Parts: sequence; structure tokens; C-alpha cells
Amino acid sequence: MAITIAHLYYDILNLYGESGNIKILKYALEKSGYKVIIKFVTVDDILEFDTYDLVYMGMGIPENFNIVIKHLKKYKKDIETYINNNKLFIATGNSYELFGKYMDLSNIRINTLGIFNFTSKLQNERLVSEISAKSNLFQDEIIGFLNTTTFNNNRKHPFLTYKLNDKEVREGILYKNFIGTYVVGPILARNPLLLEYVIRILGNDNNYKLKDINFINEAYQDTIIRRKTK
Repeated sequence: MAITIAHLYYDILNLYGESGNIKILKYALEKSGYKVIIKFVTVDDILEFDTYDLVYMGMGIPENFNIVIKHLKKYKKDIETYINNNKLFIATGNSYELFGKYMDLSNIRINTLGIFNFTSKLQNERLVSEISAKSNLFQDEIIGFLNTTTFNNNRKHPFLTYKLNDKEVREGILYKNFIGTYVVGPILARNPLLLEYVIRILGNDNNYKLKDINFINEAYQDTIIRRKTK
């Protein structure tokens, strides 16, 4: 079985080693016998959403967002259809803000896709923290790293819930098979159960289990240790 993954804007949305999400996914899929086709697409390339099994976007600097959103707006209807058809779309870091209504970056306002009803705003302080969060996908917690100066007011369909300074934070968005989160790390490499969940959807196999991959097992142990030492 062949699985086609589109890595959108791999060249300008590539902070914090987020390409590691694609590398670990490709490795795990091939280890399990799947043929994997990675399409690296960027600004001015033609996007063919009806040919993708998964679309991935990583974190970038705000200066590149106007370039990206100008390109993405040409495909808004295709993206909405893709999401509503329960196809996998993962956006990590600040890239998922591009699917809200707008981003308020001090003196700059970027009108984004408006697919989801939230807005994002630049904060005075940068949040840099490791987190351990509850997921709405499964009981086990998800770990990751936050390094952001923007937050949004999304209250519907959160992806994660965690405590920060004794306050509960509802983070990200989980709508059908669209996953958006500020958590980087890369998140799929550090969370084997999330990686397994993604592959189950891609392979249409609810019984799929990850093969014995050493660094995935190490990531799982890292998750257990963090949970026990919270």
C-alpha cells in the first residue's frame, strides 16, 4: 500500500527540527511495509489535495506567513473539502494559526484562511516550556516543547489540556482528523502513541502496532518518566 504525504512549505516553515515529524513517520511506515511518497511542496507549486493521504505543516517565522497565506488562499475550498472528508492534516507550532480568522502581530494583521473560528494575538512574553498534556485522542499524555509568543482564543475542539502556573490551558485544535498544536519537539517522534494513531488512520488499520524501533521505545520511556515525576 502506498501512502502519499505532502510536506507543505518545508523550506520556510521549518523551525525547531519539525521536519523530524516527517522523517519518523516515513521510517515507521516503511518499517511496517508501506510504500511512502513524500511530496515537498512550497510557494508557487500546485497543490493537489485529492492525491494526499496526509498534509503536514511545521512552525515558521511570522515574516513568512504573508507569503504562505497568499498561496494557501487559492486552495481554501480544497482544504475545507479535504478536512471535511476526514483526511489527515497536521499543523505544528504557529502554522495552525493560519487556519483561524486572523493573526494580530502588533502593528501587523494577517487575514488568514478563516476555516476555524478563532483569532491569534501576539503576547508580551514568550512562553518557553516543556509540557505534559492530556489528549482528547487517548488516555496517555502527550509531551512536547512550547516556544511561542502568540496565543489564540480557540475554545472549541481543543487538542490538549495542561496546567501552566496552576491554570488550565486548552491548547490546539482537534476537528475530525485535523490536528493543530503549538507543541513542537518534534511531537510525533516524542509520542509513540500519537505516531501509532496517525499510522492507524493512514493505513485504515485500527489494530496497527508500532514495530520495534529503538528510538521510539526510548521516546515512550521518556513519556513514562515525565508522567511519574510531574
